Amino acid sequence: MRLRLAVVATLALSACAVSADKTGGQFNNVAKGMSRDQVVESLGQPARASQANGLPASDIFACDQQGQIVAVKVSTAGLVTESLLTLGFAGLVDVTKAGNMAKNLRRCEVDYDSSGKVTGTKLY
Repeated sequence: MRLRLAVVATLALSACAVSADKTGGQFNNVAKGMSRDQVVESLGQPARASQANGLPASDIFACDQQGQIVAVKVSTAGLVTESLLTLGFAGLVDVTKAGNMAKNLRRCEVDYDSSGKVTGTKLY
């Protein structure tokens, strides 16, 4: 039973790949009074968005230490490997890579008023 769980866990870990690509958007280009459309045009689609009463309330982006917007992608890859040992190593590499990425990324938030205009930004 333990062996089966170990195999399933290893397969699950190795079946996904993590990447981070800079989008060209710069977080410090967002200014109060900009519309959400202008923000999305400048930064790209947010990683997460929230609404209040059907209107945008905030958008959350990932950015690096310099405020460059980063698109984090988690993709499922085909399992074309030769052995369980290779699968385990690939999974460990992806988990390590994801952990290192998380250390270098910041949460960038854009808040909007009820008319959809930027009221402020926050870096976490």
